[in-house]
Amino acid sequence: MDAPLLKSICANAQFQGQKLEPRVVSVDAVESANTKRRRLEQLFGALIAERYQNSTLNFTAVCDHAKSELRVDWTNKAAGPAFCAALKRFCTGCLTIILDGNGLTNLSLFTQVARECPTVVNLSLANNKIKEWTQFEALRNLRLRGLVILGNPIAELAPETCEEEAKAYFPMLETLD
Repeated sequence: MDAPLLKSICANAQFQGQKLEPRVVSVDAVESANTKRRRLEQLFGALIAERYQNSTLNFTAVCDHAKSELRVDWTNKAAGPAFCAALKRFCTGCLTIILDGNGLTNLSLFTQVARECPTVVNLSLANNKIKEWTQFEALRNLRLRGLVILGNPIAELAPETCEEEAKAYFPMLETLD
């Protein structure tokens, strides 16, 4: 569609009585987003190749990784989906994921873990910044038998409360540290 025709169509466009301003998204912006997503997936692939062995993925402190190119910014909303895509691709049969010391506050980034890597039964989130048990809703579909939460604000609750909350999300849980 040529630009003058598009401007003509958009000039009279309205939504709920409000005039809509024409907005063009450049192909460069879309390519850039796709390039960034692929780059992030490559980053996770490189980290996984370096840190996956014996059915265990050790992502301890990857936000402070010594190689600046391989540092993970978990506040980036694309990080979780890219991590999950890389799990599916590179971690077939992964039983344990260790995400200790990454400053995590929001677990919703990891909602796809159960679908992409359903074999995970142990998860360590020690020394992060998780304050609420509701964060574990994102991981509810994992069939966890082991969960480590030491060093998080939620671990400061009474042990009985922690166990009760953890079992509500993960009924098969055997070990909680």
